[in-house]
Amino acid sequence: MSQELPPSLQLMQVMFGFAPSRAIGVAAELGIADLLQDGPKSAGELSRLTSTHERSLYRVLRACASVGVFSEDEDKRFRLTPPAESLLSDVPGSLRSFVTLMTNDFQYQTWAELLYSVQTGEPAFDKVFGTSSFDYFWKNEKAGKVFNDAMSSNSAFSSAAVLEAYDFSAFSTIVDVGGGHGLLLASILKKYPRLRAFSTTCRPSWKLPPT
Repeated sequence: MSQELPPSLQLMQVMFGFAPSRAIGVAAELGIADLLQDGPKSAGELSRLTSTHERSLYRVLRACASVGVFSEDEDKRFRLTPPAESLLSDVPGSLRSFVTLMTNDFQYQTWAELLYSVQTGEPAFDKVFGTSSFDYFWKNEKAGKVFNDAMSSNSAFSSAAVLEAYDFSAFSTIVDVGGGHGLLLASILKKYPRLRAFSTTCRPSWKLPPT
């Protein structure tokens, strides 16, 4: 946000922040970064590869490019930028899964009820979907996969810092609540192979297995 703008326009930029966020989320879901890994492509080429509407996809990619995620050249072809490279699927530190989670429709529906949470102190997610988030992710396979993939993506970032900052040698058993695919636990066990470890994934009724 440019500090040279009048305060009212600075506020306008912040207010419309959801728009480029969702545009980046759509690009992540469509795998646009992966399609640009071998070089720039036009919106027409990308629309054919993703079975989308060319003009609409072009506008989404322009919105992404306006905040530095992808760039557009004089021939209206889009290419990767350093931030866009974080949307690649199979690279260290990929944020594609996490971006998909944070810009998913269930996130927007939940945030739309923020006032309800402020007024009542109750989770907006429960109000919107009639159940807790973990129950929802457990019962809805597609949403659960989005959540677990995002948690693994986040663990890839954080596990090294966790291992460096914390000594797990004093424990015999550890539990990762909401551990998804178990990437964090796998990292811990690699360093502390004598530990017993369990992950709850998204299951709300999970209990520690008997020893």
